[in-house]
Amino acid sequence: MGSLCTLTSAFEVPKRSADEWARINREVAAFERREADRRRRERVERSGIPARYRRAVLDGCPPEVAAWCAKPARPLMLRGEVGLGKTWAACAALIALASERSVVFATLRQVADEARAAEWGENALARYRNAGALCIDDLGKDRMTESRLSLLFEIVKARDESGKPTIYTTNYPWEDMVRRLMVGEDISLVKTITSRLQRCLVVDFKGTDRRLRHG
Repeated sequence: MGSLCTLTSAFEVPKRSADEWARINREVAAFERREADRRRRERVERSGIPARYRRAVLDGCPPEVAAWCAKPARPLMLRGEVGLGKTWAACAALIALASERSVVFATLRQVADEARAAEWGENALARYRNAGALCIDDLGKDRMTESRLSLLFEIVKARDESGKPTIYTTNYPWEDMVRRLMVGEDISLVKTITSRLQRCLVVDFKGTDRRLRHG
């Protein structure tokens, strides 16, 4: 049986020059960056972000959006007329956040369709409640029904209570959006939803339709 010194020497870290250690550190850092980028791409692919928005970047978006991504302490609402880049900015924010967490993009209609397909099972809304970051696009655009309003309430409530980053986009000023959420004469649920949405950081988009500018 070999001596303790012999056994210890067999497990000694090979001596390397400073240049060799620097090279190894660069290779490790490069590997970690590739893995982080792979995870980010996989999250984006599973997110529901439309293909045309998967190259969205924060450059060119309002600076408030990038600042929010750095510290998403409260919900974000992007508001303005059609074609001003709200959805692009929302997707850019989700892609930026995908480096650290799961992300999900959907309209309320898509959420309702998924819930209906799942027959309103216990986990029908789990994806939207639990997503690391969520965007509900075009809030107020689709015709509101009692079931859709109930779904919106469940999502807004869960996201608000968990404090997870949430983005809403809408074409409508506040009063118009609230009016479009109403169903029937009972406005109590709408009031509950809007009281939570009032916590949002609101970024107003102004200007001319991007699609018209670029032909």
